[in-house]
Amino acid sequence: MKRISTSTRMVDKFGPGKSGFTNGNAVTGVAATDLEAAWFDQVQESIVRTIEEAGLELSDVDMDQFVTSLKVVIEKKIITPIIAGGTANALTCTIDSVRTALVDGEPLTVIAKAANTGAVTATLTIGGVALAALPVVKGANTALSPGDIASAGYPMRLCYSAGIGALILLNPANGLGSGGLLASSVATISSSGTLSSSVVGGTVLVNAGASNTQTLPSAAAVGVGRRIEFLNIGAGAATVARAGADGIVTGSASVNSLLLGTGDSLTLESNGVSTWYAVGGSAQLKSAAAFRSLLSGNGYAQLPSGIIIQAGAASVTAGSYTDVTFPIAFPTACMSVIANPGLAGSAQSQYSGAGNVTLTGFQIAMNQGTGVTNRWFAMGY
Repeated sequence: MKRISTSTRMVDKFGPGKSGFTNGNAVTGVAATDLEAAWFDQVQESIVRTIEEAGLELSDVDMDQFVTSLKVVIEKKIITPIIAGGTANALTCTIDSVRTALVDGEPLTVIAKAANTGAVTATLTIGGVALAALPVVKGANTALSPGDIASAGYPMRLCYSAGIGALILLNPANGLGSGGLLASSVATISSSGTLSSSVVGGTVLVNAGASNTQTLPSAAAVGVGRRIEFLNIGAGAATVARAGADGIVTGSASVNSLLLGTGDSLTLESNGVSTWYAVGGSAQLKSAAAFRSLLSGNGYAQLPSGIIIQAGAASVTAGSYTDVTFPIAFPTACMSVIANPGLAGSAQSQYSGAGNVTLTGFQIAMNQGTGVTNRWFAMGY
């Protein structure tokens, strides 16, 4: 995307080579910034193509589409596990990415092709580029033993190490050999039910074709510091629910249950009394500050990069300014605000603009009309 480039732009408004808009000044003879179709096309297509990438149908009434599509795209690109191809001992994996290389320390969750019978290699294709085969090791750079990948569908938790040029399997079924973290068991569940204490310390694979509920064992019954990891590999949504009056704490809120869509993961830890804490996994990301959001008429969504996207509506009458307060203040800068009236019929001649932008809000003005609903969109950090 480019910045506005018309001759009446405000040159270097955001720094050298970073032009912006100006309302102009009739007294000093400064003209307001002329608009150009190319800039608006880029704004439109950047938003629309994100919505389409998420598989959503464009809507002229759903004000939360862009926020929803960002979450869907993030889940598709980052959270969804990779399904392995190839053979039991020579895996192939395709990663849909704009990158063409692995990053040192990068975690991967791969659903195994089959149980291994010996040492394992993995050939990854990232962003359409096939990389050289990497050994899959465990512990202190030790080759896998037969059965370290327990079965087809086994969720392999891998981490790339540039130092040894290998993928490290963090959860080998036979143990790490040299010590370290290890899931005590892997249980596959295909229907609703109450989990026994035997799954504590292990991984629960939920593989159900329909919506299902997995009720936790009592936190008091399993002891302090004990964990259960969930991974939903089925087509049905899985609800992880508390037992009795226990609580499940995610972020700062206590809830009765958490929902896991296909590919979602969740790690819970017991306090040994009456509470399970969500300490990891994709299902609790929306409770993290890096992904905070407000899904309402005037709402916002924050990304881990620090970018904040806000949108909403305001009633505007020609001849005066309407003050709009952002749902949350931008900590550092508001990069852009766009406002436009909902046009219909004879109102096609109406137009509006946004000005006097601060970290906490802005003003909208219109050329004509009374009580006209204007939609607005803002981005900053």
